[in-house]
Amino acid sequence: MNSSIFKKLFPQSEPLNLLIEHAQLLEEAIKLLNPMFQNYFSGSETYEYSSQICMLESRADDIKFKIREIIASGIKIPFDKSDFLDYLSMQETLIDQAKDLARKISLNKVSLSRELTEDFFNLLDEVIKTVDYLENAIRALKPLLYFSFSSKDSDQEREEIFMVEKLESSVDKKSIAIAKKLYSMKDEIHPVDLYFMESILLILSKMGDFAENGAELLLRFIKS
Repeated sequence: MNSSIFKKLFPQSEPLNLLIEHAQLLEEAIKLLNPMFQNYFSGSETYEYSSQICMLESRADDIKFKIREIIASGIKIPFDKSDFLDYLSMQETLIDQAKDLARKISLNKVSLSRELTEDFFNLLDEVIKTVDYLENAIRALKPLLYFSFSSKDSDQEREEIFMVEKLESSVDKKSIAIAKKLYSMKDEIHPVDLYFMESILLILSKMGDFAENGAELLLRFIKS
């Protein structure tokens, strides 16, 4: 079916379509973190990846404003508007955090032990998976909308949300474990570098928290 005709037949679907597009940009940005940090810890330039993340964040901003304009126009949507906009803000915060990381790592070069570097990438992998499951969950809302929240689709949605919450717990534990290792080496690591890596860990940990908050909001969508 032609997309313009589809929009006319189901105008209430347009905010959700845009939200899914916004989520896809978030997922693209998050997946660039791994190669960016690969370059960072190997001593290579990170500008190529950080500029791509900033570009994706700018495109996400445009979509955010478009969604808000549509919602403000009074269009009816099958979700609570306040919850919908809260979720959009949470998703926007996640891509902002990715941009903050991209900018932050250009400020200081830190060399970690092989063990700590591996721990860091294990944590980063968990954050990427968490956002990936969240993106899957928001995409799964579309068939729920068109097929009247069928039991099968609702179960799939809940499974994606459960995985977000499970991974967020893992992100928390890994963040704390790495922080303890860093501080156990405080006599070997420059204080500025220690503080810098702690701030990187804090951003990654917060990304897990925001993803979990988003998952809880999606549960409200299903129940509304």
